[in-house]
Amino acid sequence: MRSARVLATTVLLVCAGVVLCALPAPALAASAPAHATAGAAMTPPRSALRGLSAADRRDWRLAIAIANTTHSVISQRRRYPGLRSTSFARDDRCCMTVWYSVRGKDRAVVKLDLRTGRIYEQWSGWQAGWEMARGYEGDFGRSFNSPWVLIPLGVLFLLPFVDPRRPF
Repeated sequence: MRSARVLATTVLLVCAGVVLCALPAPALAASAPAHATAGAAMTPPRSALRGLSAADRRDWRLAIAIANTTHSVISQRRRYPGLRSTSFARDDRCCMTVWYSVRGKDRAVVKLDLRTGRIYEQWSGWQAGWEMARGYEGDFGRSFNSPWVLIPLGVLFLLPFVDPRRPF
């Protein structure tokens, strides 16, 4: 009699465990992160896809799927619900840059490798719309930033403030 009671209790506990393990699964699926399902929701506008070849459309969609997993796109998507990829550019044979905009303003830029899925750069906010804010080496200033230009200009700037009658 006692073994039947132990068996019934064990079966009841196992059934309760199975039910408890199965309950959170729909809740987890319903609350999947935005970037997990964002690929379909953030497809490029149809007008942008019209003039592209099938390979370019495929690569752009692949780049969007990869870029949607980045922190900058996820955070900007939370902030701007209508965010979507509006354009792309091939940088090299393997690399692609994807721009995300909402209401005509760039909100995120992601540079990635299509073959490996590696993210090289991701920018969001005002850095996405302004390339000078990204700190690329040699893009701005060039020879103006050299010492033989800046030092004479600095001396010319300070010259009016020097009084030769009162050196210190």
